[in-house]
Amino acid sequence: MRYRAILLGLSVLAAATLLPAAGAWATSGGVAVPTGGGSSTGGSGSAGKPDNGGASAGTKYKPRHRLVATVFTLADTTITAGQSAPKVTVLLTQPDVPKVVAYVQVTPPSGGGKAVRVDLGTISTGKKRTFTLPKGKLPAMTATGAYALRLSAVSPQGQTLTRTERSPGRATLQVKAKPVAVETPDDTSPDVITPEPGQSKSTPTEAPSSSSSVRFPVAGSHTFGGSGSRFGVGRVGHTHQGQDVAADTGTPVVAPTSGEITVVGYQASAAGEWVAMHSSDGRDFFFAHCVRHSTAVGEGDDVRAGTHLCDVGETGDASGPHLHFEIWVNGWRTSSKSHPIDPLPQLKLWQAADPKW
Repeated sequence: MRYRAILLGLSVLAAATLLPAAGAWATSGGVAVPTGGGSSTGGSGSAGKPDNGGASAGTKYKPRHRLVATVFTLADTTITAGQSAPKVTVLLTQPDVPKVVAYVQVTPPSGGGKAVRVDLGTISTGKKRTFTLPKGKLPAMTATGAYALRLSAVSPQGQTLTRTERSPGRATLQVKAKPVAVETPDDTSPDVITPEPGQSKSTPTEAPSSSSSVRFPVAGSHTFGGSGSRFGVGRVGHTHQGQDVAADTGTPVVAPTSGEITVVGYQASAAGEWVAMHSSDGRDFFFAHCVRHSTAVGEGDDVRAGTHLCDVGETGDASGPHLHFEIWVNGWRTSSKSHPIDPLPQLKLWQAADPKW
């Protein structure tokens, strides 16, 4: 019995030395717990590193790419004094950073006031955006000259905009003086000028021309609109000095006769984009509300009937696409003898004479 007890004790001791501890089985599933990295709670493995954009704790973030202004452009590089600043289009590129804070500094010409900062807020990189600069935060834009616009941006890591020759992040806005001759050329015009005493209201230049070498000024489907489109109808404080010809946006506007282009321009508050020409028949024609930047002729150009001038639009003070057309005798706003006449009889003759209509 004593011998058996000794053997049983030795068997139990041997079993205890061969089996792993219960705690080891519970925590490792039969596999030894790793002592190196890889634990989510510590060690030297990557899973235990904080998110520092690839930087180790305690080191400064060093981006692999530069933050640049791939696009920084103005919708219009030239405006008239008093107009609102045009829209700006921005595209910031920085592959390492999804969002940055951006702003534009606007510096007027010498004597035009102080530089101002216009915040664009937080914007995404790699996405082109267009911003309307708030008029209340900008210089008055009344001083003529070159306004400097400078785009700036900063990333959450403190990286600022890198300026290169191809991506300077700068633009120039030229502000020009208001043309004296076109302060009110369209529906905001004063009343029709009354001919001076002794000046005949019926001169050869006022008679409609029915020459076969003519074109209707709107080269596409059109209408003459209702009573509100007529010459001489009442407006607020003045009368309508032309005839409106309604047509689809983009329909070509052409010279009805041969002649010379005298002036071209743009007026945001009234005529929009416009063209004036002196006809070979002695009269002057005025075409208004053209699509912005569609003018295809310049001052001093000789044109013939059918020459493309611009496209039907609704720029300026217009409610819907149409051509505002005027006929003037004794020059277009050149003296007190200059005055507009009703263009509708002439337009109907051109319409009948033009082979397309």
